[in-house]
Amino acid sequence: MPESQVASVYQQFVDSPLVPMTLRVGVAGHREHTNIRADNDVLIKQITALYSLIHEQLSRCHEHPHARILYAPRPPVLRLISSMADGADRLLLEPALVKEQYELSCILPFAAKEYAQDFDEESQQAFFQTLKRANYQQHDSKVLELDGKRESADFAYRDCAEALVSNCDLLVALYDGEDRGGYGTSWTIKLALSQKIPVIWIDIEHPNNLYFLHKENGETITTPLTAASLYEWLGHTLLFDTVLSSPDETRKGDLTSRVLHRFRTFARESALSFRDQEEPDYNDRGPITVKVGRSNLLHNGFGMLRKLLISPAKIKREVIQHHKKLPATAQIASPSSSSDVNKFHSPASDAYYAAYLRADRLAGFYASLHRSTFMYIYIFGAAALMVAALAIAFSSPVDYGKTALYCAVIEIALLALIYILYKRDRYKRLHDRWLEYRCIAEFLRPTLYLSLFSSHFPMRRFRDSEEVLGRNLLGHGGPERCWAYLYTETVLRWVGFSGHNMEPDYLSDALHFTQTHWIKEQYQYHTHNAIAMKQMAKRLIKLSEAMFITTIVVVFAKIGLTLYLPHLYSLSKICGLLAAWLPVTGTTAFAIRNHAEFEISAQRSLSAREILLGYHCKISTLATTAVTAKEIEETLRELTAQSITETADWLEIYEVKDTETA
Repeated sequence: MPESQVASVYQQFVDSPLVPMTLRVGVAGHREHTNIRADNDVLIKQITALYSLIHEQLSRCHEHPHARILYAPRPPVLRLISSMADGADRLLLEPALVKEQYELSCILPFAAKEYAQDFDEESQQAFFQTLKRANYQQHDSKVLELDGKRESADFAYRDCAEALVSNCDLLVALYDGEDRGGYGTSWTIKLALSQKIPVIWIDIEHPNNLYFLHKENGETITTPLTAASLYEWLGHTLLFDTVLSSPDETRKGDLTSRVLHRFRTFARESALSFRDQEEPDYNDRGPITVKVGRSNLLHNGFGMLRKLLISPAKIKREVIQHHKKLPATAQIASPSSSSDVNKFHSPASDAYYAAYLRADRLAGFYASLHRSTFMYIYIFGAAALMVAALAIAFSSPVDYGKTALYCAVIEIALLALIYILYKRDRYKRLHDRWLEYRCIAEFLRPTLYLSLFSSHFPMRRFRDSEEVLGRNLLGHGGPERCWAYLYTETVLRWVGFSGHNMEPDYLSDALHFTQTHWIKEQYQYHTHNAIAMKQMAKRLIKLSEAMFITTIVVVFAKIGLTLYLPHLYSLSKICGLLAAWLPVTGTTAFAIRNHAEFEISAQRSLSAREILLGYHCKISTLATTAVTAKEIEETLRELTAQSITETADWLEIYEVKDTETA
């Protein structure tokens, strides 16, 4: 991918995370039928009118007031996806019917040269001409060549139909309505309907008839296609009107206004910068960084505490001990620096990674800001108590002048600072933004690796499931958290897939790359994080214990001085101050440990690590066989589903913890 294009997508996500409104339309139909001809004027006129209707209703959605908040201010994208067979698949992509501004993507059951053997010479020329329009064999190719085998052609066509359906939002079917068995058009339509994807049926026996098919309460509903029915469905898919109310019904503070406010806030984040010298490694490094420098104490306070409490050498020893305890079949060696990153650069992988980096960097920024804020709140609270004790100790104006007054002024200043920090944290929703952006990052992380196999996670169908809806989509904090799912969905739909030839060597390399850069890197991160969080918690506990033990010693010393050495009044007074200060210090250390959620972070990492370990073993087994793209996709989708569910589950725990400490 040219450096300028790579830079532009990362710069784009620094400036704004919003992407263009995108509608993916799959096309399918019979290979052979007497009416499927380029000179069938009635049919051609109907197809032309249909595309115009779809584009018109898409543009209407784009003009909706909510679209200005949900999407980038760019023209909407209409993407047509075809498997390029003779007959309907090809007719629906005729250059005379498809406007230049429409995008074109192709999903082929075999490698293009192998697939071309299905066609005669004239058809082959048209086939490759159409592939060129989808940038075939270019870096930005939108032609996916699946790993189907000619000897298992039926299964290859089935896999091709499944890939087509999984990558579209609407299916246009050109067929006669007959079910001929096998994995043909009728099977593809049933598959689309089962996955909540509606179908526009052009009846080739009666081309003037257009029908709209969709599932409702488990039954297929067939009605004449109208502009109103199409717009209604587009509103559900693109404008999320099952979650968001119409602009006329939206009220301040209701669900719709809260969801849209989240989108606005995320779009306006200005804490990031673009550094073109930083090459993306598809794991953690990349050209999107946080602007705030190391000198910013409010942002880096927690980081400084972390450096004080963590021993890198001890963490390294514990990591080594952990790996030694694993059975040989589950060993995950530290991933070596890989030189194959450039091999997997593509428009899709860079777009997914850019979207991930934005969310990840902001999540880290707000996590540090929230933790630093409360660390300072507890420290200033301790300082206020110490100053109050000091004021009592030096309360006599005769002996100490205005010392007590100065202490009172300092105490008021500290209390005011605490209040300002607390209200700032709540007003800016630092904790919420940290968790919500972290969720988006974890939703997007797998998409990069799924895109290597030209797949993605069906976020729309995931958010529509009863289980997710029953849990208010994300945590108990409120259904507005669903915005994270909705935003992720807009990115998945816009980015789509890049073209690849799923030959065995490519699959092997891509699987190894995925295992190294996703499974192993994340496993190492969670292992390190769990040990680091536990180490910080233990050191703060030890500090608390030391303060309370020292307090007991000081109290006994004060008692002894009072009884046996009353002339050492000043020393006794110092012991009295220490008896007040030391418990405050110990309590502060305990409070910081409790609010920083070290144990929760450690346990979350341990949980994620076990999931990754299981899939590492599963993928290692896959890598020893003649693996297919379908098997890899199914495995990675399982891992993605578990990761998303696990992220949502832990969000609830973090929310409860924040409620307790607030």
